[in-house]
Amino acid sequence: SEYQKKDTLRYLKGQKIKVPAACRHNQWNKDIKHKKYNGFYNTKDIPATILDLNNIEIPKDYDGISALSSKARDYVLLENVFGGCPDYNKRNFLLGIRNNNYLVVMEFDIHKNYDDGVVHSVYDLKKDKDELHNLKDNIDIKLIKKELLILKKEFENLKEDIKRVIL
Repeated sequence: SEYQKKDTLRYLKGQKIKVPAACRHNQWNKDIKHKKYNGFYNTKDIPATILDLNNIEIPKDYDGISALSSKARDYVLLENVFGGCPDYNKRNFLLGIRNNNYLVVMEFDIHKNYDDGVVHSVYDLKKDKDELHNLKDNIDIKLIKKELLILKKEFENLKEDIKRVIL
């Protein structure tokens, strides 16, 4: 419904929260000092960091990175299939990217092409930190070209993954 989409967009905008993490384990390396990690990390980075803390090699086919031994990402991806059971076959989904400059969110149908996606939100985070002014209708696309290229790559990867499993 339109209400769900608006609610989901508010959710995606709220993805900027900072999540404190504290871990303690008596067997971990005593040389690890308290540290504040700035930058972008995904939830998939948490298992990789835990493996690294325990001196266990991160599998090569795992997509997460360790916050201890890897540089933070330049961006974070946001994905939402709206409320209820996530069924890519029956409903559209939102895919977004957030970096230090922009938040760009698009809506897609997995059965269509990337170019059929609809831009839902564009926020200039340098000028509008509170994300109050959606620029989707009057943004020069050249300004967000980098973000759109990343979204296109992520859309194509997601589509391939879903084809293998669902379609």
